[in-house]
Amino acid sequence: MRAGSGAAVTAASCSGLRCLRRGLCWAAATSTSGFIDAFYGARLIPPARPVRPAAAGLIRWPPCCGAHGARPSPTHLAGGLLAPHPGAPMSRPAPALTALTAVTFALALAAASLPARAQDRPDGLWHGDASLGGTLSRGNNDSLTLSVQGNLNRVTAADKIGLYGVGNYGRAKVDGERSTTADLLRVGGRYDFNLGENLFSFGAAEGETNKAGAGVSNRYSVNGGLGLHVLRSEDHSFDVIAGLGFTDTRFIDGETDRGAQALLGEESHHKLSETTSFNQRLTYHPSSGDLSTRVNFDANLATQIAGGWTLNTGLSSRYNSVVPEGLKKTDNLLTVGFGYKF
Repeated sequence: MRAGSGAAVTAASCSGLRCLRRGLCWAAATSTSGFIDAFYGARLIPPARPVRPAAAGLIRWPPCCGAHGARPSPTHLAGGLLAPHPGAPMSRPAPALTALTAVTFALALAAASLPARAQDRPDGLWHGDASLGGTLSRGNNDSLTLSVQGNLNRVTAADKIGLYGVGNYGRAKVDGERSTTADLLRVGGRYDFNLGENLFSFGAAEGETNKAGAGVSNRYSVNGGLGLHVLRSEDHSFDVIAGLGFTDTRFIDGETDRGAQALLGEESHHKLSETTSFNQRLTYHPSSGDLSTRVNFDANLATQIAGGWTLNTGLSSRYNSVVPEGLKKTDNLLTVGFGYKF
């Protein structure tokens, strides 16, 4: 709201919060205090320096907010925006501002009851998530892309079982020519056994095929080693692992890549807000003999939108120092889709 418009805005008294409309505004403003600070702070909070008489009547906060320069609470800010003092003139807010404010408050209220988890609880029950995304086009050029990913975990005080899977399928038809643009399938699992409060041992296995993306006809790997819980809390966790394994890779050109290989890695889980969680995993397999160097990175950002339903963004990146001729060494997969968490 511009001072030049000549509009005068006054905040309602604290007693007005007892009405239903003011109560809803209070709840929304409390849930979105960060948004209000960022969006409205520079426009409506009076300056700390003395205010000129001509501008002194533009904004008046309730008596409990103190003198000019005192920072109003979100409650008073919401009240001042939506319920001016009777008889005080008030300019009509811009439609875009009104819509943005209403949508933001509504989303904040809806999301307040959707807690996010940084990591699964050690309750011995199976928890997991699955997401699906895709694109479809028809016309001069036809294409279809589907992506799916899922995780399943069971955690107890003594151990943890983790299973995962990623799939990406794509077909395209251009000028009558059909081609496969993606045919990735990767499944695996890991078992952790606690040796102490922060130390654990693990064993893992993974299988993969990715002919169109990385030229891998099939790859199988098994590994084991030790891990350390560097950080464990309700909202954040961070682990590091080290071990040895065996990898057998067959490429589409007939070449093979097999042998023992070391493993170094880290993974973390984070609760970013009441509705948003983030997790990532990085593993490094250094070259050994005829084996190539491999680096794997996976990350996922999930935001709960209603009940167990989530909006997911995932990134899977694979680096291989040896690939068939004509293919790139790094293969990336970015997915956006809806999922369900339980």
